[in-house]
Amino acid sequence: MIASKNGHEKVVNYLLKCGANINSKNKNHLTALMTACENGHREVVECLVKHSINLNEKDKYGGTALMSASEHGHLEIVKYLLKKGAKVNDKDKHGWTPLMNASQNGHELVVECLIEKGANI
Repeated sequence: MIASKNGHEKVVNYLLKCGANINSKNKNHLTALMTACENGHREVVECLVKHSINLNEKDKYGGTALMSASEHGHLEIVKYLLKKGAKVNDKDKHGWTPLMNASQNGHELVVECLIEKGANI
């Protein structure tokens, strides 16, 4: 989790090869993928996806990795997750979608991308 949050792709890859649980969660039910998305670490995101992490796993509030990337304006990660099958219209426990997260934070290019990929307006 810490290696993912801090962008250490080689360490993440090594830990996974040694048998680390790719789907483990912290106390808020965040996965390594969610923390990598939040912090904009595309290489880590790609590593985790290659090791078959669940793209649409939810945290304790119903948030997903795509929501984290959208909220923080990480366009390339948003595109990558969508290409790999992330659900563009998933909602958290408050009814928020990735599009709402991106819109609230003024991430215009992410908003455009999500709409192009079928986000409900």
